[in-house]
Amino acid sequence: MLRYISATRLLPCPRIRDSRSTVGRTMSSVTRAVRSSLLALYDTFIFDADGVLWLGGDAIPGSPEFVNGLIDAGKRVVIVTNNSTKTVDEYFEKTKTLGFKVDKESIVSPAVVTAHRLSENGNGRSHLPVYLLGTTGLAESLAKKGVE
Repeated sequence: MLRYISATRLLPCPRIRDSRSTVGRTMSSVTRAVRSSLLALYDTFIFDADGVLWLGGDAIPGSPEFVNGLIDAGKRVVIVTNNSTKTVDEYFEKTKTLGFKVDKESIVSPAVVTAHRLSENGNGRSHLPVYLLGTTGLAESLAKKGVE
């Protein structure tokens, strides 16, 4: 069962208009009761990356502690991004630098999904050649999966 909860619904105060303030206050304002409820109800937690867990090069206050607490409690955490300019290795390094304890396999990007989908056809190679007009991150992800 998939259930979406807006970050603003976790706030114990009225909605704040500035999304940067909202997310920052959400991560550090989640009460113990809310955390306990979330832990009891869900095994997997999916987070968007930029703007939810971090902004640019800075972690949203409280987000590493919140995510690491989920991992320490045995929950599965998945970080998704819609940005294919970086490789999963680069995102993994960023998560480590910002203090997140996620596995590399827990990071999903369009580049990874595209490479996986193309590699499913033809034992590691697509049936037709691929002409890529895209970023280095996408090109590297395709190459890792044997897509030429």
